[in-house]
Amino acid sequence: MNFSLPQLEAFVTTAETGSFKAAAVKLNKRSQAVSKLVAALEDSCNVVLFERTAKSLKITDEGARVLGSAKRILSDSIKLESLFKSIDSGLSRKLVIGIDNYLQSREVNACCRAVAEEYPSTDIQIIIGTTKEVTDWVEQGKVDIGLRISTLKQVENAIIVTVFSFDLLNIAPASVFRVGEVISEEQLQPLPQLVYETVYDISLDKPHIISDKVVITNNLTQVIGLVEQGMGWSLVPDLSVNLWTSTDQVVEVSIEGGSRYQWNAECIYQDEDQLSMAADFFLQKVMEIGR
Repeated sequence: MNFSLPQLEAFVTTAETGSFKAAAVKLNKRSQAVSKLVAALEDSCNVVLFERTAKSLKITDEGARVLGSAKRILSDSIKLESLFKSIDSGLSRKLVIGIDNYLQSREVNACCRAVAEEYPSTDIQIIIGTTKEVTDWVEQGKVDIGLRISTLKQVENAIIVTVFSFDLLNIAPASVFRVGEVISEEQLQPLPQLVYETVYDISLDKPHIISDKVVITNNLTQVIGLVEQGMGWSLVPDLSVNLWTSTDQVVEVSIEGGSRYQWNAECIYQDEDQLSMAADFFLQKVMEIGR
């Protein structure tokens, strides 16, 4: 038994498209060439993969049985090729990303997944921390690139790129307010306000803190959980909406005459020339958030 990757590619593409002609278009080959590759695979393995008639092409039971394995072999070959290329070019095979706890979201997770798919041979490590921790990790060389809340402060020997903006939403316990209710600051003041510690680090406590009592935390998930338990209210990124809309214990409210706050997120890294292709790809993907 002797088969080649082009033969497997022709077989898989034909099975997926339903005809030699459609497969030929997708592979940028002549229809006759695709047909010959599939026929050669059948001869080599002594198995009939397709039932052929003048007007149709149908995969056989045997063809259906081997289709999954053929797809995996092709996928593995792509990963192997990528690995060889990274070794040959001296590219780093590891990417460490630091992500601000306050920016955890489906959108950011999708960017991480995109990097893993684009660079399958790269080992990816994701570390979650506070805004300050992400900054420190970049300075210490612990992470290759960090995603954090914009602090409006320069960092020595680091490059900072604004990547997207996001709105802040007011969330409160459903046991206290109704969904979409417009409330006054006086109604909020007796209720404890759950505050992400970075608000103090970047000196935004005066415009953002309303309540008489404050509970400081460094974890967005905990903030939402405490609101759900009725402990207080909070300002959270609109990116986090998927983290709390699954529960009926948390509602979004509006403050009468209040401003709609918008913050920025930024990527931070040490050296443009040393930024790996995988890290640069992550940078490009997070810049697409909100577009």
